[in-house]
Amino acid sequence: MTRYEERFRADGLLPADGQVASLVALDHAHAVGLVRWGLSARLCAPPQAEHAVVQAGARAREAYGSWEEFAAGHALGRMLAFDNGAFGPEYAQAVHLHRVLIQDPSSPWRGLTFA
Repeated sequence: MTRYEERFRADGLLPADGQVASLVALDHAHAVGLVRWGLSARLCAPPQAEHAVVQAGARAREAYGSWEEFAAGHALGRMLAFDNGAFGPEYAQAVHLHRVLIQDPSSPWRGLTFA
C-alpha cells in the first residue's frame, strides 16, 4: 500500500503529504453499479434504487471529505484488487480516470458537491 501511496503522490493523485483515508470507495462504487444493474433488470423500482444510491453516498461521506479523497481511495482499491504491484495498464487507467473526474470541467464530480 505504501508503494502505491508514494506513486500517487508523485503522479499527483495525492498531495505531497497525503495518504489514502480509506479503501471503501471501491465498494461504494461497486454498490452503485449493482444498483444500476438491478434497476436495468427491473429487480427494483426507481425509488428503491435512488434510496440505495443515496445511502452509498452517505457512507462515502462518512469515510471521505472530498471527491479527491474518494478518488484516491477508489484508485488504491483498484490497484490492490487488480494491479498486483505492476504499475501496469490498470494503474495507468486509474490515473487517467482520477484526472478526468477531478479536473475535467464537464465531470459530474466538478458539478456535484461531495458533502
